[in-house]
Amino acid sequence: MTPRFFVGIPLAEYWASGQSFGLPEGPAHHATRVLRLADGHTITLFNGDGYPYLAVLQVAGKAASAKISKRGDVDPKAHRKIRLIQGLSVGEKMDWTIEKAVELGVHEIVVLQTNRSKVRLDADRSAKKLERWRDLIAAACAQSGRNTIPSITHVSGIAQAIAVDNSGNSSSSRTVASLIFTLEDSPQLLSQLNSLGDEVLAINVLIGPESGFSPEEIVLAVKHGAKLTSLGWRVLRTETAGPAVLAITDAWCADSYGKNTRDSALATNN
Repeated sequence: MTPRFFVGIPLAEYWASGQSFGLPEGPAHHATRVLRLADGHTITLFNGDGYPYLAVLQVAGKAASAKISKRGDVDPKAHRKIRLIQGLSVGEKMDWTIEKAVELGVHEIVVLQTNRSKVRLDADRSAKKLERWRDLIAAACAQSGRNTIPSITHVSGIAQAIAVDNSGNSSSSRTVASLIFTLEDSPQLLSQLNSLGDEVLAINVLIGPESGFSPEEIVLAVKHGAKLTSLGWRVLRTETAGPAVLAITDAWCADSYGKNTRDSALATNN
C-alpha cells in the first residue's frame, strides 16, 4: 500500500489538467521529513470526494509537489448508512472511539453532550475539539484506506441528535431506525436489526458515556422513536461499546443486503 495523505485540494481538477501542484505543509512535511520519501516516489492522495489519486512525488529542496498519474475507483456506496451518536466521554476515550468508528466504516458521528457526561464543552472548546477530531478522522481514513470522510458534529440534546442529520436535514422515522443501548433487559442488537424493514436506509446507534444515559434521556429517546437495545449480559466500557456495535451492525447490513440481492435474483430467474 502506498503512503496515503489527506489534502484539501481539488484533486479532480489537477487530475483532469495533468498539472503539478504544491502539497500543503502538513502532508509535505510528513512525506519528506517523517517518511523520508524521495523524488519520484508514488503516493496516494485523497480529499474526501470518494476517489484515491495515485501521484508522483516531486521534491525540490524543502518544497514538495505532486503530479497525479491515475484516479482509482470511487469508494463503494453502502446500502444502509450507519450513524454513531456517542455520549461525550473523557479525553482519550472519545478520541479512541472516533478513530475506531472511522476505521469500521461509520458514515456520520454525533458527539452528544449527555446528562452524565463528565466533560462539558462550551462553544469555544467545542470548536477546538471538532477541529482536532476532524484531523483525527482524516488520519484514520488515511490509515484504513477510506476516501470518503465521515462528518462529525457536537450537539447537546438527545432529541436533536436523533431528529436531525449532520447536513441539517430532518430524519424520517420511516427510513431511519434509532437504537439506544441500555443495561436493562432489552431486546438484543441482532433481534432489533432483524426486525428492520427494507425501507430503512440509515441506522442511528446511541451509546452513552461512562455512566450511561440517564432514565430521562432514555424516555426522551424512545419518545422520538428510538428502540431499547442491549448487547446481552456483557457490560462494555463506553469506548468499547461503540466500535463493537458498529462492527456487528456493519456486518449485518452487508449480510442483509447480500441476502436481499440474492433473493431478488432468484425471484427474477423463477
